Amino acid sequence: MALLTLIWGTTWAAVRLSLTGFPPLAGVAVRFLLAAAVLEVAARVVGQPLGGDRRLRWLWLAQATLTFGLSYSIVYWAEQWVPSGLVSVLFATFPFFVALFARWLLPAERLGRLGIAGGVLGFLGVV
Repeated sequence: MALLTLIWGTTWAAVRLSLTGFPPLAGVAVRFLLAAAVLEVAARVVGQPLGGDRRLRWLWLAQATLTFGLSYSIVYWAEQWVPSGLVSVLFATFPFFVALFARWLLPAERLGRLGIAGGVLGFLGVV
């Protein structure tokens, strides 16, 4: 848990630092190309092939684009002017927006009381 906190806790400062050497969208591209390479190597090491059928690959592409590519492009762009600490707190609201939109986009995936309590507890951890 401490290692995860350290890694993800430095994300916002690392984004700010990367902006000194890369334009925002190039920084996002480099970050996620490196992450994809590490994921591919890790998957091969544990013997878990990535990919699957065509439908699954499209799902991966959609999630990568919308959940990571789009959101982090906004983060990198914003950190040119907004302090990284504020960006990190604003980004912590992302799960709330996912839950809100999922209500209409994924009607079979209803958020129950336990899920709501978990979201509130998670955000209290940010505060």
